[in-house]
Amino acid sequence: MSLEASIVCLDDSEYMRNGDFSPTRLEAQQDAINFVCGSKLQANPESTVAVMTMAGGRREVLTTLTGDMGKILTAVHNVRPSGSLDLFSGIQIAQLVLKHRQPKHLKQRIIAFVGSPVDATVKELEKLGQKLKKSNISVDIISFGEEEANSEKLEAFIKAVNKDDSSHLVTVPSGVRVLSDALMTSDMFGSGGGAGGGFNDFAGGVDPSLDPEMALALRVSLEEERERARKAGELEGGAADGGAATAPAAAPESDMDADLRAAMAMSMGDAMQVDPGTAGAGDVSAMTEEEMIARAMAMSMAGVEDSGGSAAMEVEGTAEAQVDPTQMLQDPSFLSDVLSGLEGVDPDDAEIREAVSDLASKVEKKDGDEGGGK
Repeated sequence: MSLEASIVCLDDSEYMRNGDFSPTRLEAQQDAINFVCGSKLQANPESTVAVMTMAGGRREVLTTLTGDMGKILTAVHNVRPSGSLDLFSGIQIAQLVLKHRQPKHLKQRIIAFVGSPVDATVKELEKLGQKLKKSNISVDIISFGEEEANSEKLEAFIKAVNKDDSSHLVTVPSGVRVLSDALMTSDMFGSGGGAGGGFNDFAGGVDPSLDPEMALALRVSLEEERERARKAGELEGGAADGGAATAPAAAPESDMDADLRAAMAMSMGDAMQVDPGTAGAGDVSAMTEEEMIARAMAMSMAGVEDSGGSAAMEVEGTAEAQVDPTQMLQDPSFLSDVLSGLEGVDPDDAEIREAVSDLASKVEKKDGDEGGGK
């Protein structure tokens, strides 16, 4: 924002005793002036601000152009209501104050609070506005309390003085209890170069040159929030597009059983590709360890490596006719050869040996029962 010399014109008439703004019009105006002056100096520390009154027996300049916020607060705090408002004379005096600004390259702005009826005519205000426009003075008017009675006159005045949209009329309705809150959202404090100018240019409204730690904390917080929102959007988009493909995988088994089941499934999967007749024999995932070992050995003996359909069936039939599975299960060297050929299975593992021993015992017991029954 460019450097500016601004003068704030305070309405200190008897109308300021009214309590339609909290706690009174005068105190609400004092709070708003503190906000305007503070944001003005914060936007550019080299800018200057003056304060004057526009009612009573005479118009009084409370502080000349200064960058000392303490002097401004003290001067505004000591104002008391008296007399009636004279907006026309007040703005003329404000123009003279800006004429003596230092340095001369500072842009000029008058900020006037109007909370009383305006006695000047529309023609007088239009003529004054044209004069200010020729002097390159921008004007911001804050109309409150008597906004309906002053609307026509103030609109004509702002229209006459406005140049490149640098002047503003802010009308605050009576329902708004806090005057400064209405100013924060007005055009005066937008990017158009109003009274606040660059007040909102910084993250959170904090100037890094005045409070670097707070500005850094606000910037980091804003960046973290944007990053969190971006990641949340990506996750939602991925879930919508990917469907079942993005569903989390089932928790893997950590025991030896997981490796054993995977190896058995791979072995039986290869066999099923060659021997379609056995593909639907059962659900692999539902089998016990003994059943999976027995089936894997049976498929190994069935001629998994044969590629021809009829030849595979012939070999399978011959193998089933000539080989007794019971004898094979009782042969340790055969079991060791079969298990060593399975990927991921250690035939020397204690659990594997125990499972094979149990299977052989069950088969032997079953054969003994069948022989006894006969």
